[in-house]
Amino acid sequence: MTQVELTHHARTRAQQRGIPSEIVGQLYFFGESRNSKGAQTMFLTRQSLADAAAVLSKQEVQRLQRFQNAYLIVGDEQRIVTAARANRKQHFSA
Repeated sequence: MTQVELTHHARTRAQQRGIPSEIVGQLYFFGESRNSKGAQTMFLTRQSLADAAAVLSKQEVQRLQRFQNAYLIVGDEQRIVTAARANRKQHFSA
């Protein structure tokens, strides 16, 4: 899997919100993307989890599923700006 670049803010927020770095990488690699206010929002869908299941072990997929409410904001030069967890299911518009 490719190494992703996180800003200092993103590293801090991921740690504060209990999102491990492996999950951030998997979310970036497998997540779907939507344009949102000049940046991209990366999040998991059923299809992205199915794609992950084709590559990852069963245990890795089960762990990733626990972070279905997590999302990333990706800014310029594909750097992750922040990581967060939604309190409820997000409906990202296309």
